[in-house]
Formats: sequence, C-alpha cells, structure tokens
Amino acid sequence: MGARAEPNRGSRIPRRLAYALGLCLLVSCSPTGATSTAGHPMTTTRRPTARHSTRPSTSNPNHDAGGTHQGRLGAPTDTLSAPLDIRHAALTAQNWATYDYSTDATTVTATAPPQLTDTNVREIFWRTDEVPAADEQACVTWNETAASVPGPPIQPGLAMRIASIGPHNEGVKAVSVTENVIYAGVWVFNVHVWDTTNTQQPFTQIGSFDLSSVMGKVWFDSNGVSHSTLAAPPLHICGRTAGNTFSFKVWANDEPEPSWSDPGRVRAVFLPPGWDYAGYSGGYIGHLHAGQAATATAELPTALS
Repeated sequence: MGARAEPNRGSRIPRRLAYALGLCLLVSCSPTGATSTAGHPMTTTRRPTARHSTRPSTSNPNHDAGGTHQGRLGAPTDTLSAPLDIRHAALTAQNWATYDYSTDATTVTATAPPQLTDTNVREIFWRTDEVPAADEQACVTWNETAASVPGPPIQPGLAMRIASIGPHNEGVKAVSVTENVIYAGVWVFNVHVWDTTNTQQPFTQIGSFDLSSVMGKVWFDSNGVSHSTLAAPPLHICGRTAGNTFSFKVWANDEPEPSWSDPGRVRAVFLPPGWDYAGYSGGYIGHLHAGQAATATAELPTALS
C-alpha cells in the first residue's frame, strides 16, 4: 500500500474527539504531515536522571521470546545505575526542531522544545550498548499514549532495523509500528518503512490494523453520545523482524503479555524489497506538543535463534 500525504492534525481524544471517528478507521491512517525531513547526523545522548514524572510499569517483567523468557530488557536491579546512553535520529523535523532527551537507569524521556510550533516531528532512539541484528525481537513500554494526554494525540511506537543510509550516512532507514493519530482512531496500529533520504516522502505505509478488540475504542450510540473503552497506559509493544517479515503484538496496563501465537493480539506484514538488513531497535515517538514529554523503557532487543 502506498503512502499518502496527510493534513496537519487537530483532532483531540477522548473527550476532545471531534465528529465521526469512524471515517478514519481502516484505510491509510499514516503518521501525519511529513513536510520536511532531518538529514543531520544521529546524536548521542547521556544526560542526568530524567526529572519528568514517570509511572513505572507493573506489567509482567518478562517478555516471551518464543519458548524461553528473557528478563525485561535493560531494566537493571540496581536503581542507582548510571543513566542510559542512547542515540536518536529525526525521521521528520520542522525547521530543524527536534526533541530533547534525558535518561535514567531504565527509561528514556523525550521532550518537545517549548519553541516548537508544528507537532509533525517524529524521532527514533536506541541504546548505544545494543548490537545491530537483522532477525530479533524488541519491546518498548510507553507511560503515555494518545488516549492519556491532553490535546491532540501524541504517537508512541516501536522502531526496528534502524540503520544509516546514503553516501555520507546522512539518512536513516527503519521499520516502525505506531499508534494511529488520524481522526484520533488510536486503536489502529500502522506499520511503515522509512527512508529519510527521500525528502519528499520519507515514509511508506505497508500495514494498518484495527486492534480495538485489544485496546478498546471510542464509539457513538444511537443518540450520538460518545463512549470510550480505551485501555489505560502503559502501552506495551513488541516487534519481531525475521527475513522479510515484520510482526508485532500490543497490550496495555497490567494485562499479561500475550504469546506470539495469539491470533487476537499478533499481526504480521511482509516488508518490501530492501528492508532485510541488520539494524538497531528502539523507541519511536512523534507529534509531541511544545513542552510535552513522553517516557519509555529503553529495552535491549533479543536475537532470534
């Protein structure tokens, strides 16, 4: 499915939902408004402990890696450990504005600068102690979601196969899965491939999945009154890359982690030619408003045997 240019967003959820959420749903709900692309180098960040308010995840501390359990990736038992080292890169930027990052021993917080006037910024980040791989599992947990913050929806997600591209490594390639923001239909999850050397259209949507059975939704009764069953954060996303296949699963709050054989929770899509390569895995965050922050666990991926 080809990518489509999209208008700048102004929808609000859930009480801020405008008319007719259902208009969006299962067609091309891509990240919105890619109007400019960052070509500047990837940046390394190691900063003092994040001072933004965070809510620790109380979910199952193990991710199912296919028959064996791996400990929550990158969550040391020593809470006094040094802040994480991360790298980050912009997929799209507005007037070269990018997010600021701070870390503690287990989490990464992205904050939009106060001077940001356009929310169509999207970025990815990953740990510097990660080893790039082609076939692996990666997970991220977000404390904030589009349904839990005021204002237009933010866009948390997961990125895999992050790699430099271009004759001078000036661009970035990646595969992402993100909450949808178009018309605030946040129970839809979209899969994209990214190539920021294509300054006119850096993303291509390759999948869109309605997961309202898992994440809840906003719906209207016969009197036009809206009702919400949206799941509370944290939002958990795990992805797998294996050859030309990308699969992912999502769950929320304190629900147990679903298995990779759960047909109600797991979705898969074939990657286009050119996206089977070794890369890093980490978090995706987009559409933060000026001064707004979002916090995620920064987990190490697990190689698939």
